[in-house]
Amino acid sequence: MTLLARMLGAITVLHSAAIIVRPRLLAGPCDLVDTAGEPLPGISTLIAAVGARDLAIGAAMVAAPPWAGPRLAP
Repeated sequence: MTLLARMLGAITVLHSAAIIVRPRLLAGPCDLVDTAGEPLPGISTLIAAVGARDLAIGAAMVAAPPWAGPRLAP
């Protein structure tokens, strides 16, 4: 993987961890909050699931061997 891909993976990991811990970081801009600014019912769970998926993808981008990208996606 290139340096850019690894950097994007690291940024993805950080962002994903942030939205897992504080779902309102994503729910707010998407207008999925109530009048108090808290995520609507069930939205926190959905955001945590998406965050966990993205965290795994970002970690895979960081940990991928150098030959993985060109070999798997010519």
